[in-house]
Amino acid sequence: MPNRPIKYFLLLLLVHLVQACVWLDNLSYNEEKIAALMEEQQFREVLAVATERSARTDEPDKQAYWQQVIEQASDGAQQYQQEQSVRLKQMMRRNDWAEANRTVVTLKQKLPPSEDLNDLLEAFESERQRYVGALSRSLVKLEAKHLPQTLSLYERLFKAEPENSAALTRLQQERDKRDRLIQAMSLYARDAESQQEYGLALNYVRTIQRFDDSERVLAEVKRLRGLLAEQQKQLADAGQSAVLSSEQKQQLAQYGVALSKEQWLTAKQLLDAMLKERPSDGELLGQQTYLAEVFSREVERAKELGESYYSTGNIERALAIWRAALPMAPDDGQLNGNIERAQRILNKVKTLKQGQTF
Repeated sequence: MPNRPIKYFLLLLLVHLVQACVWLDNLSYNEEKIAALMEEQQFREVLAVATERSARTDEPDKQAYWQQVIEQASDGAQQYQQEQSVRLKQMMRRNDWAEANRTVVTLKQKLPPSEDLNDLLEAFESERQRYVGALSRSLVKLEAKHLPQTLSLYERLFKAEPENSAALTRLQQERDKRDRLIQAMSLYARDAESQQEYGLALNYVRTIQRFDDSERVLAEVKRLRGLLAEQQKQLADAGQSAVLSSEQKQQLAQYGVALSKEQWLTAKQLLDAMLKERPSDGELLGQQTYLAEVFSREVERAKELGESYYSTGNIERALAIWRAALPMAPDDGQLNGNIERAQRILNKVKTLKQGQTF
């Protein structure tokens, strides 16, 4: 059997290689290496090595050493996690997400898996998703702010020059964007309604209405207005009916009706009157904040809608819209400027017509 010596030789070589690997493995994690890893706060690697070495050694001295390493690494990991947890929360409060993301990666690399670490990472991910969601909604609102006007302009451009392929391409892009925004707003509205935030849901649907003024969307607006009015009535009944006079209850009922009909100025007058009598009422103060947000939204919408009419030459309609919004923001510089600009143009047109008459 001429191949037998070769087989024995290969077997002997394999044994020596295995022994050499074991020796090198032990050498690679000597005390100096472990100390260096601890200094670098590589607790995950240290604990994995120490646990494995402690389990396979029979020598009491070595086993005692590795147990000591395990205790030190466990204590170090716990302290390191506590310190980084505080830093991570500070970063999230500052919205420093780039550094926070790097910190999370470092935590996963340096710390062993644990229930506390999982809780920390889950809390981080939940807060990050909340922040991302808020940014996404803000971006959708920002895109929706100008899209009706730009979409209308591209539609007019294409009608005037139907052979313009670039205009057709851009028109289709704007239409696709409109469809995506409607889909996103619909999702946000459903989420808000599921949380019984009917005012917010109504805000999203009213934004959809700027793109889709169909009977279906109008019915959804009316439905949410009804839910909002009923919610206001329930809050008033639950929190204050026992201590309110009949006149105060009537004011609350009128306020709810004004909200449901989106008669915002009437609602504000009623709310101001109630706040004079009950200036520290928490529910009324909350409604004051809500109405302030509504006024801001309605004024911005009036600015945009008026500008769209203005850009098409319908100056009178633009002026009427801006004037109707002025009581909600009498000190708004842009709104007052728009009114003055439109009135100036209409005055010039009137003067020209009078001159032509003579």
